[in-house]
Amino acid sequence: MRKIDTYQTLTSNQQGFSLIEAIISLFLVSTMALSICNSSLTSLKVLSRSEYNNYATQLAMRKMEEWSAKNPTSYSGGTTTENDVIIDKVKFDRVSIVAVNADSSRTVTVTVTAQRAGFSGLASFSNTYALWGKS
Repeated sequence: MRKIDTYQTLTSNQQGFSLIEAIISLFLVSTMALSICNSSLTSLKVLSRSEYNNYATQLAMRKMEEWSAKNPTSYSGGTTTENDVIIDKVKFDRVSIVAVNADSSRTVTVTVTAQRAGFSGLASFSNTYALWGKS
């Protein structure tokens, strides 16, 4: 009985990957991986900025609600600064500016900024309170 040889010699079409092909494919895969990583980092930065802006907006709205709850005649012109206002372990500065207008109405502007460098947590709101029944 004759033994069948299962080993075949490789022809030039069946040699597998060359070193150049392996290097090129490695380069392509690493380039795609770096692109995905860069995209992920950019997304995280945008998320962080959005979170800081959300916190700043919450703090500014809370202060505007406090001003809205007061009698406008009690507002005197000037600036009030609150440092180290903390929300979710993040520090902000909150500045309230009250301007007395010519018609005796009061314009209140509240601006909140993040203390951490490199973050753009910022919100600013302004409202004018008219004095009803004032002659």
